[in-house]
Amino acid sequence: MATDPVDPKAGFNRFIEDWTDPEGNKTYEQRLSTVEMEQHYIVNFQDLYTYDLDLAALLLKDATTHLNHFTQVVNTKLNFRGQNRKINTIQIRNLPAYTDIRKIDHNNINRLLMIAGTIVKATDPQQKINTARFKCTACEAETKEKQTHQFITYPQCCTECKSQKWEILPDKSTYTQIQKLTIQEKIEDVSPGNMPRTYEVEVGETLIDTAKPGDRVSVTGYIKGRRKSKNDTSLIMRARYDWEID
Repeated sequence: MATDPVDPKAGFNRFIEDWTDPEGNKTYEQRLSTVEMEQHYIVNFQDLYTYDLDLAALLLKDATTHLNHFTQVVNTKLNFRGQNRKINTIQIRNLPAYTDIRKIDHNNINRLLMIAGTIVKATDPQQKINTARFKCTACEAETKEKQTHQFITYPQCCTECKSQKWEILPDKSTYTQIQKLTIQEKIEDVSPGNMPRTYEVEVGETLIDTAKPGDRVSVTGYIKGRRKSKNDTSLIMRARYDWEID
């Protein structure tokens, strides 16, 4: 079924309402009722691909933007149903192919992809600021700023007095819990004479502590640039959307 790719929100909305499995069940409409228990919303990529190839292609090409659109659609539906919950995570499953770890580069930024390998390192769970609350040090007006980078992003200037001096308010900021894993490509996929390569993956929400070093896993997520210093940016995979342990 064709969907207008210019309006992805409308496309995701129709997908949820229209998709019917072989048994005649409205899979994704019914899944809205389980959000209270699961705290996330699972989508089989093959279903979306079958429903609308163009919409699936948009999601693959710019996961950051369109996963946000998909989340907004789900939360709007939950609000309309009177369910007192908002999801933070859309879990995308069953991408058509794996991406080799050693082939990931800047061309993959924001793209949805799937990798496989063995976990060789896992950090303890960490708190990460999701939305920071700030107070103007000149007039004490408060504002908030969504945080999407490794370092704190401050507001441009105060709307009340135009000052650019801010104090962050940790107790009024919101946080999400994350864990960082190092995944090594499968030994059998490494050519003779080469060392296996690793990739850093950031997991959050319900995926924390669900796998440990030594586990072989498949992960679906998207690639983001991570600023390590003023002149140094590396890549990291934010894998919050699927998690399969072999």
